[in-house]
Amino acid sequence: MSTIKVEDIAHVRFQAPDLDRMASFLQDFGLSTSIAADGVLYGRGTGGAPFVHATRKGDPGFRGLPFVHRTSPSWKDSHAQKTRRSNRSTRPVAASSSG
Repeated sequence: MSTIKVEDIAHVRFQAPDLDRMASFLQDFGLSTSIAADGVLYGRGTGGAPFVHATRKGDPGFRGLPFVHRTSPSWKDSHAQKTRRSNRSTRPVAASSSG
């Protein structure tokens, strides 16, 4: 199994029914906020990251925690080899949905 080294948390993802209320909450903690054309509320801190918090409109809840990691050539080579092996397989592959 391949492993990666997590270097940092990229941002947090939430969902909330009221983006204006969430923006006010983020501003109380010192984040600057903006709602993008795609309807996502982004919160930016004082560092160099474009955003550290993202909220979509919907039922309230935590939605994800993407990580920053460094991929190495050995990881890419290992992944490519596994992909080539799996593409030669005659076993059926189950469809997966991402979203």
